[in-house]
Amino acid sequence: KGSRQETCHAGGCDRRLSSSDVSSTAQQLIATLAPLMQAFDAQSERHVEPIAPKLKSAQVSWPASFSPSLLASGGDEVLALDRVTGRGALLRLVGAAHAGVSEFVLKGLEGKIIGAAWDNTGLVLTLAGGAIAECAGLPADGAWSCIRSAVAPALPSGLASAVVGRDATGKFRAAVVYDGDDSVTLLDLLSEAAAWLPAGEVHVPGAKSPTHAPQLSLTGLAKELLIATADGAVHRRPLVLGGGDPKKVALAAPAGSAKKWFTACSFGADRVAHLASHHGAAPELFVSA
Repeated sequence: KGSRQETCHAGGCDRRLSSSDVSSTAQQLIATLAPLMQAFDAQSERHVEPIAPKLKSAQVSWPASFSPSLLASGGDEVLALDRVTGRGALLRLVGAAHAGVSEFVLKGLEGKIIGAAWDNTGLVLTLAGGAIAECAGLPADGAWSCIRSAVAPALPSGLASAVVGRDATGKFRAAVVYDGDDSVTLLDLLSEAAAWLPAGEVHVPGAKSPTHAPQLSLTGLAKELLIATADGAVHRRPLVLGGGDPKKVALAAPAGSAKKWFTACSFGADRVAHLASHHGAAPELFVSA
C-alpha cells in the first residue's frame, strides 16, 4: 500500500469538487428542499392572523354632564362608568346603534374606580390603591349598592391599570399593569382572604406609551382578557393555560388621530365596544358590527 501522501497525489483523497459537481449537488438540494419549503409556506399562510375589524360610532346620547371612561359588559348589554363620580349607564346595543340608556349611581364607594368586571352575580370593582368592591345584583331605583369585599384583599401597590373578576368557580382573578411595566401580570386568589399569587404574564402588543398604560377588562367569568392600547387597538387573550399571544380584535386609530382611548369590552357574540374622547368633547362609544 502507498503512503497517504502518495495516494492523495494520485487523486485518492481530499479531491476538490469541480464546478459541474457543485452545480449537480445544488440541483439535488433544491429538488429535496423545495417540497419542504412549500409545506412551510402553506403552514405559515394557514396561521396568518385575520384582519381586525374597524369600529363604528354607536352615536350614543349620554346623560347630561356624564363623562364615562370605563366599560364592562354583561351579555348583550354594555355598562359605562365615570371613574370619579360613580355615575353609570346601561346600554343595549343593536347593530352599530344603541337602543336606550338606563342611568344609575354607584353607592357606598370610596375612591376612584380603575377597573370593572360584570357577570351574573353583579359588579366587581377595582379601586385606586388596589381595594376590591362588590355590587350585587343590578341597579334598583337608579342606585347600585356596593361594599368593600370581605373576601378579596387589596391588590399589590403600584398599579397603573387593573381589573378583577370572578371565574366560573367563583374565585377571584386579576390582571394588572404595574407602574413602569410594559406587560400584564395575572394574579389568582386561590382561597378567601389569602394573598394574591402570580399566575402568569401577558405581553402587550404594539408600541408602548410612557403616559398611557394599557387599559384592561375581563369577559364574563374571567374567561378572556381584553387589552386596549394607547393607539386605539384592542387585543384579546384567553385566560387559560397556553392561551398564547393576544390577538388583535379591533384596529388601531388612523395615524395622527387625537383621540384618547379608554377601556374596551366584549359583548354579545364576540363584539367589541371601545370608549374614546376627543379634545374634551363628550366620550364616544365605538362598536364592531
